[in-house]
Amino acid sequence: MNSSDILDPTAMSKVVKSLSPHLQQKQRKHLQNKKKKKQKKQLPPLLSTPLRNIWVECISLCLALGCSLPGNLRTDVNSILGKLMEITNWNPKSKHAAGGVRLATLQVLGQVCILNTDLAKRAAPYSWEILQCCHKGLLSGGAGEPGYRAACVKTACRLLVACRSAANSAPSISNNVSGESFTAPGVLEERVAMEVMKFMKRATQDKYPEVRISAAVFAGLAAPMLIRIVPVSRSQRGGGSGRDGDANPLSWLEDVTQLAMRNIDDESAGVATAWSAALARCLCASAEHGASLRSAQSEEQASNRSVDVDDEAGPSSVDGIGVAAKFKAFSDARRVVAATTSCSSVPATIAYLTSQFVKTGGETTSTRCGGSHSIGGRASRIGYADALTEFLRLQAAKGDFSLVEALGPVLEMVGASFEKQIRKKEGSSLINQMDFYAPSSPRGDSPQKKPQSSTMFLQRNTKANSTADSSIGRMLASNVVRCGISENLSELSQLMILRALISACRSSVDPTSADGGTGSLRPANDSEMEGKQLNRHQLQVALIEISHLVVGLGEAGASSLEDLMPVLRDCLSYPDHGVRHEAAAVYAATAQAFPSEGRVFVIESLGTFSCNLDAIQSLASKVASTSSTSAPRLRRFGRSNNESNDAQADELMKHQSTLHGNALAVSLLMHEFPHVIGGVATVIVSKVFDIIGKLLQCQFNDSFVKVCHVVCFSVYLLYLFFHLIHKPTFYLFCLFFLQLNPTAACTVIRAGYCMLSGALSMGLDAVVPQHVSTVFEFWQNSSMHLQPGVSKFSSSHDLLWLETMLSSIVSFLKFSPELLLAVPDALTRLTALLEKVFPLISKGGRFERESNGPVEKARLCSARSSVLEAYSWLPPGSFPLSADRIFSFATAQIQVSLYVSLGYSIYLPQNSNTFYDYLSFRN
Repeated sequence: MNSSDILDPTAMSKVVKSLSPHLQQKQRKHLQNKKKKKQKKQLPPLLSTPLRNIWVECISLCLALGCSLPGNLRTDVNSILGKLMEITNWNPKSKHAAGGVRLATLQVLGQVCILNTDLAKRAAPYSWEILQCCHKGLLSGGAGEPGYRAACVKTACRLLVACRSAANSAPSISNNVSGESFTAPGVLEERVAMEVMKFMKRATQDKYPEVRISAAVFAGLAAPMLIRIVPVSRSQRGGGSGRDGDANPLSWLEDVTQLAMRNIDDESAGVATAWSAALARCLCASAEHGASLRSAQSEEQASNRSVDVDDEAGPSSVDGIGVAAKFKAFSDARRVVAATTSCSSVPATIAYLTSQFVKTGGETTSTRCGGSHSIGGRASRIGYADALTEFLRLQAAKGDFSLVEALGPVLEMVGASFEKQIRKKEGSSLINQMDFYAPSSPRGDSPQKKPQSSTMFLQRNTKANSTADSSIGRMLASNVVRCGISENLSELSQLMILRALISACRSSVDPTSADGGTGSLRPANDSEMEGKQLNRHQLQVALIEISHLVVGLGEAGASSLEDLMPVLRDCLSYPDHGVRHEAAAVYAATAQAFPSEGRVFVIESLGTFSCNLDAIQSLASKVASTSSTSAPRLRRFGRSNNESNDAQADELMKHQSTLHGNALAVSLLMHEFPHVIGGVATVIVSKVFDIIGKLLQCQFNDSFVKVCHVVCFSVYLLYLFFHLIHKPTFYLFCLFFLQLNPTAACTVIRAGYCMLSGALSMGLDAVVPQHVSTVFEFWQNSSMHLQPGVSKFSSSHDLLWLETMLSSIVSFLKFSPELLLAVPDALTRLTALLEKVFPLISKGGRFERESNGPVEKARLCSARSSVLEAYSWLPPGSFPLSADRIFSFATAQIQVSLYVSLGYSIYLPQNSNTFYDYLSFRN
């Protein structure tokens, strides 16, 4: 090939085509990679969070070190701060501000404020300018990504820290402002304070919780510095001369307090908690300001008494000031009762938060607090409880107030007013006593007259009664006592709290004898809370805290056991189910610290079951014979002549409470014994199973069951008679016959299965195969009596003991799964038992058809949960015949739970990953 052929394009194309396909493919890949490299843009350094943080740290350290240099080498911090504020004001869409420059400079401003005291004192004079920059950034951040707006609020928070640090280090006002004080009056200039209020209100309305939570922190930091220094001549005038209330030094603080109270029920839990902490700091500042005013007033009065003044001139000026103050107080009261005015001392603040906790109402009655993202409901009470807890913590940190004195006011969170609200929702006393095991809530509606047609339209969309108001109130009150009081006290003060709670329980519970009867007279008390009567909710809160203190104090609380144990025994006979349960929990806590006390109680308690059982059977027969022979004759004005029958019914209920309370305590103690030193003897375990057998045999005792059944039938006949003839007489009659129901037999059965759950939870160390064979016989016989046409009870009463029977099955599968293989045919028998019970509780079964009340529905849900949990604890590889139905039922239950919790129904997606992603997103 000559030179002319080489330059010929045709020849060149032939050469290219003659190349191997491998080289062509390699060339194409090279061109594609080159195009991809050109498409990628380099990330600006300040948009990378790690690089930006390092850059901010370096610039801040350079400024801190440059301030300490001598002479001309010293860095001009003022000019640098001005340049940084200028950069933060750049247009975010401009080329200079791209790449995270504004965010980085904003972080430098915040870091300069908190790095050291010297820089803080240099940044404090520019507080108004820096706040304006933050406010402009808050407005220019847009509605999308909240990162820049959250950074603006955080920088403003650091600026307030710098102002407080500069004020603490200033020698001129070091006597008025200290790091331990809740107030810092005069730290902020008036224009800065007004800018703080504007910035705070704007940040509170942001739709992202990241910004709102920083706004709550900002409010808590600003609260101590918003107290104005008002001259005495201006503060003694009758009212403010302007719209800002010049004579009121707490006007700005009141605005922040009201803002916090409007946002304590925010839809975001973290934001609500932050606003509760801000509210606590506002009230701490208000209480300390009131204390300083009272101290100054007392000093002024003391100085006036030491100086000789004219007898007529002095009183006239004082009277004039008093009249002006009264007029101002009257005018303020006509407008609104300010929170800062009511919280002028620590006890007054505790009482104010307690009253707000009660006044806010329950989950269905509480309205939104007024914030832009408020949700109302239970969040309002949770917010006030968190605020009270944080307030007590701050007071404990300062040390000027004895937290022991706050115990009584805190218990008023579930006091008489709270009890009145719960009673109103639960219904009348008639409904409360109809069901022995009905929890504090839910309850049925009280019998009321049918509303008129004119008012039915307004009541058509009223909310239903809440199902958790009482339990939420008790939980929040116990959390305040635990986290706000006890955890912040010394060991000596905790012992004082323990003795006070024991004394309060002693004065609120009637003494009982060992067999469940009425005991001796109540002993005298010498503690601070002597004579204080606690209701059922306060008793539960007190018992919860006693259990915490007993475990926490350990051997230090041994001196209180002599007073505690008799009180716990009496609490086991209390009519309320919750009090009995919490008393049993205290026994379990006592066994953790003092195992011998738990063993002694179990031995003594096992000897009382026979006495209580005999008393229940004899009293039930006496009450049944009295009720079946003659109807009650009513005196004039509706009074009954059968006072002796009332006394017998009360005694019957007393023995039922004692039997059930002791069964709860023994069950929890048997669960704790394998985990304490010494354990428990096998003789005691065998005795427990013997007692369980006696209690469960009552289900098959025809004479005992028929007695309860005759009572129900007689009550039903008399119900028809009185209900059709005279309804008011029917309600009076029900008050007489309330205790004549099958709960006597169900109480015994429920107590037996409750003890069985605790015994089976001990595991293989205590449970032997011989015991398991006996237990299977109990389960088999009980399941036979559940079938329609065989059961002697109504569905509501069968659910009483079915719930505990299923709990015992779950306890067996959870703690002793090895026994399924050790006992012959155990797995087969247990699976058959579950398949026999499952159709009764499933959709369309006996219990769903016959259970209409809220209490029965709650128990049915509990029974369904136990059945599903029992199936989940079956050994791997077991496949029951009803597996398909169980899976469909579980799917339906998940859909119902989602409908209740999310507010609208959804179908279970076919893709499980989508379903779990949805749940994680909602949670």
